[in-house]
Amino acid sequence: IPQLQQQVSSYMNTAEVRKDAGLEGNDYLTYHLEPLTKVHLYSKLPGFEPNSSITYIYMLALIALLILIIACANYTNLATAQSAGRRGEIGMRKVMGASKQQVFFQFISESSVITLVAAALAFLLSIFLIPYFNDITGKHFTPDILMQPVPIIALIIFTIAVSFFAGMYPALVLSGTQIMGVLKKGFSFTGGNNLLRKTLIVAQSGISIFLIIYTVIILQQMHFMQTKDLGYDKDHVVVLPIDGKMLQNFENIKDAFAQVPGVESVTASYETPEYVQWGDGITAIDEKGKHDVSLNAMPVDLDFTKTMKMQMVAGLDFQQSDFAMMDTANDYKNFHQPYIINETLAKKLGWTPQEAIGKIIKKNVTGPVTGVVKDFNSSSLHNPIGPMLIFLSRDLMRDYMIRINGNNTKQTLAGIETVWKQRVPERPFNYHFLDDDYNKLYLSEQKISALFGVAAGLAIVLACLGLFGLAAFTTVRRTKEIGIRRVLGANISSITLLIAKNFLELIGIAILIAIPLAWWAGNKWLQDFAFRISVHWYIFICTAIATILIALCTVGYHSVKVSLANPVKSLRSE
Repeated sequence: IPQLQQQVSSYMNTAEVRKDAGLEGNDYLTYHLEPLTKVHLYSKLPGFEPNSSITYIYMLALIALLILIIACANYTNLATAQSAGRRGEIGMRKVMGASKQQVFFQFISESSVITLVAAALAFLLSIFLIPYFNDITGKHFTPDILMQPVPIIALIIFTIAVSFFAGMYPALVLSGTQIMGVLKKGFSFTGGNNLLRKTLIVAQSGISIFLIIYTVIILQQMHFMQTKDLGYDKDHVVVLPIDGKMLQNFENIKDAFAQVPGVESVTASYETPEYVQWGDGITAIDEKGKHDVSLNAMPVDLDFTKTMKMQMVAGLDFQQSDFAMMDTANDYKNFHQPYIINETLAKKLGWTPQEAIGKIIKKNVTGPVTGVVKDFNSSSLHNPIGPMLIFLSRDLMRDYMIRINGNNTKQTLAGIETVWKQRVPERPFNYHFLDDDYNKLYLSEQKISALFGVAAGLAIVLACLGLFGLAAFTTVRRTKEIGIRRVLGANISSITLLIAKNFLELIGIAILIAIPLAWWAGNKWLQDFAFRISVHWYIFICTAIATILIALCTVGYHSVKVSLANPVKSLRSE
């Protein structure tokens, strides 16, 4: 492809091509080649349908890795915490002659068994959840896809890796303990062990906070895209296809649709306004000189701006009288085309909206500017609004657009269907709504927001489970201390705060680390949109408060439970 691209560029720069294209000075025209297999995920240009992005694939892979890290951190923390109850077993094994390597491999084996069971359950759960995954993504995967060699080999590799990395530290710590120290004092959480445990708590909490904030940013951007003023009203617009045969009876069909109760107005166009792909160019000559502008163009019928509820900032919408200048007699010698331009095109040509009215521009044929429409989004919100030319041409119509009042949609659609079957009996009545077409532009974002929501929820659950388990071991280890404090008059709230204090400090550190990272990542993602939200400070505050409350409830359960126990029994058991 690079060699062919070079040949294309060289050819397009030849004198013959430049002459045919009307290029002067430093102007140039070229074509960029893309492999068909990369159009959907890698191309920034419109394809056969709105493109997705490879970035989202990387994001989902990163989320899976982060959730796996949380799970590994939980196992490492809980395994080292639980080892305090196995001090007798470890000591006896060493007394009986077990070497450091044997103890190490014992714990690695335990980790491997647990991971293997978890992998088997995960594989079965994945098969069970495929229909739900299809609902979210709009794909049609079957369980057979998981039976292929690549997924199975990847699962085996990840199982081995997780078994090793999650179980390695507990195995090293436990196998390296001294016999007499273990038998006399037991295994304690001091020094490096305590530091690692705290680091893992900060890491898993930070990941959860990061995912929560990032998900909220995505959801807010999605809400913004659904509610933004696009420059036209996409709601309650029914779209019906037009074929060549229907063009012969175009006006009669249009008038029949307009008579249906509940129909407010009817128009037609070559493309619907949410995704205009027609590329063109115009030339305008005024007192400032010649202007050549590349733009998007829309052939439309009468009542287009009225039906789309677009705002005219100068001039008028197309009128029936405009067809008079479109004289096809004498081999189109007196044919002129009326034009409506948007504000961006007027500005690009150096005109105010009022100055643009009556100006002559040329797109194959010359014609006056009869109106200037307020800028509207004619493509995804990823892209800025570009210059737009709207021209009158019934011969190029491909879609009827029928605005209904929405008071009785079912009855109105039935009336439209009746007209369709009477006027177009040879074609099935297949309609869709314009807002559905608009939503299709953001299928990737909708899917990614749903998957992020699931991932954030899963991360929170895993992080809470880890805190829950560690809090249980901490309270059990401090049962005597809590009993003494209760005897000395400490209340439940003070004991709960005492137990939760260390965890809340770690959560606070996680919040301080996660918030800047989430802010940076969220803004980085938003840069891909020409129209985007601002990341508000309250997102971080609310997330931090929610995280602290969740952690407090998680840890507080065990603290309250131990505090309510009879201190006499606690001290006696000790």
